[in-house]
Amino acid sequence: MTPSDGFTGVSETENTIGQGAVEDLTPTINNPTDTKISTAERKIIHIFGPPNSGKTTLRRTLAEMHPDYPNFCIDDFRRRCGDGTLRGEAHSQIAFWDSMTSGGFFECSGAGKFVAMYLADFRYRPQYIVVMDTLADVCISRIREGKYDGIPFPFSDSDEELIRTVSRYLSSELFKSNCEGIPTIYLDTSQSIAEQAKDVERFAGLNETGGHYSDIQ
Repeated sequence: MTPSDGFTGVSETENTIGQGAVEDLTPTINNPTDTKISTAERKIIHIFGPPNSGKTTLRRTLAEMHPDYPNFCIDDFRRRCGDGTLRGEAHSQIAFWDSMTSGGFFECSGAGKFVAMYLADFRYRPQYIVVMDTLADVCISRIREGKYDGIPFPFSDSDEELIRTVSRYLSSELFKSNCEGIPTIYLDTSQSIAEQAKDVERFAGLNETGGHYSDIQ
Protein backbone atom coordinates (compact mmCIF):
# COMPACT_ATOMS: atom_id res chain seq x y z
CA MET A 1 0.00 0.00 0.00
CA THR A 2 1.13 3.52 -0.75
CA PRO A 3 -0.03 6.95 0.43
CA SER A 4 -2.53 9.08 -1.46
CA ASP A 5 -3.91 12.61 -1.56
CA GLY A 6 -7.53 12.11 -0.59
CA PHE A 7 -8.76 15.63 -1.33
CA THR A 8 -10.33 14.97 -4.74
CA GLY A 9 -10.38 11.22 -5.00
CA VAL A 10 -7.16 11.35 -7.02
CA SER A 11 -4.34 9.59 -5.22
CA GLU A 12 -0.89 11.15 -4.88
CA THR A 13 2.52 9.87 -3.88
CA GLU A 14 6.12 10.46 -4.82
CA ASN A 15 9.36 8.69 -5.66
CA THR A 16 11.28 9.00 -2.40
CA ILE A 17 14.35 6.86 -3.04
CA GLY A 18 17.33 8.47 -1.35
CA GLN A 19 15.52 11.56 -0.15
CA GLY A 20 15.79 10.80 3.56
CA ALA A 21 14.34 12.77 6.46
CA VAL A 22 14.28 16.53 6.19
CA GLU A 23 15.07 18.74 9.18
CA ASP A 24 15.26 22.10 7.41
CA LEU A 25 12.89 23.15 4.65
CA THR A 26 14.50 26.49 3.84
CA PRO A 27 15.33 26.79 0.13
CA THR A 28 18.08 24.36 -0.85
CA ILE A 29 20.58 26.41 -2.86
CA ASN A 30 23.93 24.79 -3.49
CA ASN A 31 25.91 28.03 -3.23
CA PRO A 32 23.75 30.49 -1.24
CA THR A 33 26.53 33.10 -0.94
CA ASP A 34 27.08 33.08 -4.69
CA THR A 35 23.50 33.39 -5.91
CA LYS A 36 23.28 35.19 -9.25
CA ILE A 37 19.51 35.01 -9.70
CA SER A 38 17.05 36.94 -7.54
CA THR A 39 13.89 35.30 -6.22
CA ALA A 40 11.77 37.40 -8.56
CA GLU A 41 13.82 36.24 -11.56
CA ARG A 42 13.68 32.53 -10.81
CA LYS A 43 11.24 30.46 -12.80
CA ILE A 44 8.94 27.91 -11.20
CA ILE A 45 9.53 24.49 -12.74
CA HIS A 46 6.92 21.89 -11.78
CA ILE A 47 7.94 18.24 -12.19
CA PHE A 48 4.84 16.03 -12.33
CA GLY A 49 4.45 12.30 -12.79
CA PRO A 50 3.13 9.09 -11.24
CA PRO A 51 5.13 7.20 -8.63
CA ASN A 52 8.34 5.64 -9.98
CA SER A 53 8.35 7.82 -13.10
CA GLY A 54 11.78 9.37 -12.43
CA LYS A 55 10.78 12.73 -10.94
CA THR A 56 13.32 12.72 -8.13
CA THR A 57 16.26 11.82 -10.37
CA LEU A 58 15.37 14.62 -12.77
CA ARG A 59 14.85 17.18 -9.99
CA ARG A 60 18.18 16.39 -8.38
CA THR A 61 20.01 16.46 -11.71
CA LEU A 62 18.54 19.86 -12.57
CA ALA A 63 19.44 21.15 -9.09
CA GLU A 64 23.07 20.17 -9.65
CA MET A 65 23.05 21.93 -13.00
CA HIS A 66 21.44 25.08 -11.62
CA PRO A 67 22.79 25.72 -8.10
CA ASP A 68 20.99 29.07 -7.89
CA TYR A 69 17.64 27.25 -8.01
CA PRO A 70 16.10 25.81 -4.81
CA ASN A 71 14.52 22.38 -5.17
CA PHE A 72 11.74 20.75 -3.18
CA CYS A 73 9.68 17.56 -3.07
CA ILE A 74 6.18 17.44 -1.58
CA ASP A 75 7.18 14.39 0.47
CA ASP A 76 9.77 16.46 2.35
CA PHE A 77 6.93 18.66 3.58
CA ARG A 78 4.78 15.64 4.42
CA ARG A 79 7.55 14.29 6.62
CA ARG A 80 7.92 17.63 8.37
CA CYS A 81 4.29 18.81 8.57
CA GLY A 82 2.10 15.74 8.05
CA ASP A 83 0.66 13.45 10.71
CA GLY A 84 -1.53 11.09 8.70
CA THR A 85 -4.65 13.25 9.00
CA LEU A 86 -6.42 15.45 6.45
CA ARG A 87 -5.37 18.50 8.46
CA GLY A 88 -1.74 17.39 8.42
CA GLU A 89 -1.89 16.80 4.66
CA ALA A 90 -3.36 20.27 4.17
CA HIS A 91 -0.54 21.81 6.24
CA SER A 92 2.01 19.94 4.12
CA GLN A 93 0.46 21.05 0.85
CA ILE A 94 0.19 24.68 1.94
CA ALA A 95 3.83 24.75 3.10
CA PHE A 96 4.90 23.28 -0.26
CA TRP A 97 2.77 25.88 -2.04
CA ASP A 98 4.29 28.70 0.01
CA SER A 99 7.83 27.55 -0.83
CA MET A 100 7.14 28.27 -4.50
CA THR A 101 7.52 31.99 -3.88
CA SER A 102 11.29 31.35 -4.03
CA GLY A 103 11.09 29.84 -7.52
CA GLY A 104 12.96 26.65 -8.32
CA PHE A 105 12.27 22.98 -9.04
CA PHE A 106 9.16 21.48 -7.41
CA GLU A 107 8.34 17.77 -7.47
CA CYS A 108 4.91 16.24 -6.88
CA SER A 109 2.48 13.95 -8.69
CA GLY A 110 0.52 16.81 -10.28
CA ALA A 111 -2.79 15.40 -9.03
CA GLY A 112 -5.19 16.93 -6.52
CA LYS A 113 -6.99 20.18 -5.71
CA PHE A 114 -3.95 21.91 -4.26
CA VAL A 115 -2.01 21.53 -7.52
CA ALA A 116 -4.75 23.30 -9.45
CA MET A 117 -4.78 26.09 -6.87
CA TYR A 118 -1.05 26.79 -6.85
CA LEU A 119 -0.86 26.69 -10.63
CA ALA A 120 -3.54 29.39 -10.68
CA ASP A 121 -1.92 31.35 -7.85
CA PHE A 122 1.44 31.72 -9.63
CA ARG A 123 0.17 32.64 -13.09
CA TYR A 124 1.82 36.04 -12.63
CA ARG A 125 5.23 34.29 -12.43
CA PRO A 126 7.06 32.45 -15.22
CA GLN A 127 6.22 28.80 -14.58
CA TYR A 128 6.68 25.64 -16.61
CA ILE A 129 5.24 22.15 -16.27
CA VAL A 130 7.28 19.03 -16.95
CA VAL A 131 5.25 15.81 -17.05
CA MET A 132 7.24 12.59 -16.84
CA ASP A 133 5.86 10.60 -19.76
CA THR A 134 6.67 7.19 -18.33
CA LEU A 135 4.40 4.26 -19.21
CA ALA A 136 2.29 3.06 -16.29
CA ASP A 137 3.56 -0.49 -16.77
CA VAL A 138 7.16 0.73 -16.47
CA CYS A 139 6.32 2.54 -13.23
CA ILE A 140 4.58 -0.58 -11.92
CA SER A 141 7.63 -2.69 -12.71
CA ARG A 142 9.63 -0.44 -10.35
CA ILE A 143 7.38 -1.00 -7.33
CA ARG A 144 9.37 -1.91 -4.22
CA GLU A 145 8.01 -2.92 -0.81
CA GLY A 146 8.53 -0.32 1.91
CA LYS A 147 9.52 2.46 -0.47
CA TYR A 148 7.06 4.92 1.07
CA ASP A 149 7.53 4.00 4.72
CA GLY A 150 7.75 6.99 7.04
CA ILE A 151 5.63 9.35 4.91
CA PRO A 152 2.38 10.26 6.72
CA PHE A 153 -0.81 10.28 4.63
CA PRO A 154 -4.51 10.21 5.49
CA PHE A 155 -5.37 7.57 2.84
CA SER A 156 -3.79 4.64 1.00
CA ASP A 157 -4.20 2.82 -2.31
CA SER A 158 -2.38 -0.10 -3.82
CA ASP A 159 0.77 0.86 -5.72
CA GLU A 160 -0.58 -0.31 -9.07
CA GLU A 161 -3.94 1.43 -8.66
CA LEU A 162 -2.23 4.64 -7.66
CA ILE A 163 0.13 4.64 -10.63
CA ARG A 164 -2.66 3.99 -13.10
CA THR A 165 -4.91 6.65 -11.53
CA VAL A 166 -2.24 9.36 -11.65
CA SER A 167 -1.18 8.36 -15.18
CA ARG A 168 -4.76 8.65 -16.42
CA TYR A 169 -5.23 11.99 -14.70
CA LEU A 170 -2.08 13.51 -16.23
CA SER A 171 -3.42 12.78 -19.71
CA SER A 172 -6.97 13.92 -18.94
CA GLU A 173 -8.78 17.00 -20.20
CA LEU A 174 -9.21 18.18 -16.59
CA PHE A 175 -5.45 18.26 -16.07
CA LYS A 176 -4.93 20.00 -19.41
CA SER A 177 -7.52 22.63 -18.50
CA ASN A 178 -5.73 23.30 -15.19
CA CYS A 179 -2.49 23.80 -17.16
CA GLU A 180 -4.04 26.03 -19.82
CA GLY A 181 -1.78 28.98 -20.61
CA ILE A 182 1.22 27.41 -18.82
CA PRO A 183 3.96 25.95 -21.05
CA THR A 184 3.82 22.17 -20.63
CA ILE A 185 6.04 19.38 -21.94
CA TYR A 186 5.51 15.62 -21.76
CA LEU A 187 9.08 14.46 -21.27
CA ASP A 188 10.34 11.34 -23.04
CA THR A 189 11.76 9.39 -20.10
CA SER A 190 13.08 6.60 -22.31
CA GLN A 191 16.02 8.95 -22.91
CA SER A 192 19.03 9.11 -20.61
CA ILE A 193 18.81 11.50 -17.67
CA ALA A 194 21.30 13.74 -19.47
CA GLU A 195 19.00 14.07 -22.47
CA GLN A 196 15.97 14.60 -20.25
CA ALA A 197 17.75 17.41 -18.41
CA LYS A 198 18.83 19.04 -21.67
CA ASP A 199 15.25 18.91 -22.93
CA VAL A 200 14.01 20.65 -19.78
CA GLU A 201 16.71 23.31 -20.07
CA ARG A 202 15.75 24.07 -23.65
CA PHE A 203 12.03 23.97 -22.90
CA ALA A 204 12.19 26.36 -19.91
CA GLY A 205 15.06 28.53 -21.18
CA LEU A 206 17.16 27.67 -18.14
CA ASN A 207 20.43 28.10 -20.00
CA GLU A 208 19.70 31.81 -20.05
CA THR A 209 19.94 32.03 -16.25
CA GLY A 210 21.80 29.00 -14.93
CA GLY A 211 24.33 26.25 -15.51
CA HIS A 212 24.43 23.63 -18.23
CA TYR A 213 24.50 19.86 -18.12
CA SER A 214 28.07 19.95 -19.43
CA ASP A 215 29.05 21.65 -16.15
CA ILE A 216 28.48 18.40 -14.22
CA GLN A 217 29.87 15.88 -16.70
